[in-house]
Amino acid sequence: MTAPLDPYAPPATSEAAAPPASDLTFEDMAAFTGAAGAYYFTHHRKAHARGSFTSGFNIGAAIFGPLWLGYRKLFLEALVLYGVIVMLSLGIGVVGTLAGWEDVESIATPIVRLASFVGMGFVGNGIYLRRARRKIGEARQQSSDVATQHAWLMREGGTSGGAVALLLAVQVALILFSR
Repeated sequence: MTAPLDPYAPPATSEAAAPPASDLTFEDMAAFTGAAGAYYFTHHRKAHARGSFTSGFNIGAAIFGPLWLGYRKLFLEALVLYGVIVMLSLGIGVVGTLAGWEDVESIATPIVRLASFVGMGFVGNGIYLRRARRKIGEARQQSSDVATQHAWLMREGGTSGGAVALLLAVQVALILFSR
């Protein structure tokens, strides 16, 4: 006789589970992140030790926001951030117009920039490290050979200059559209 199904159990998934945070090696992280392996491995250890998603402030993520996300191959996250920026700008614009503010753009732009700067600065590493853990888990499920895992991680991770160029074009288009 089989046990009854638990209606409160999470749905079954075919997605690779991320390895436990304590199980990640420097070599895994370096294979995924490229030249910044030591930086991200250190931040991974900090976040793990604190039991936290965040691991400090990433100035590159703060200054470049969606461009940094694209550079780190976090394409969906970059588009989501663009969407959040547009929605915040529109929301502040609507509220400002209804409130009778004279120059809504001069108020909205600094608020949105500051929110994006602070938000991305504090969560950028966490977003990237979450993806690194997931991809390392996928590599381990695909092969037991460490060299094969690292070759796959090098292809999946690293950086993308092409994405930066594309997202820069999107950013210019958004600026031109907002005028």
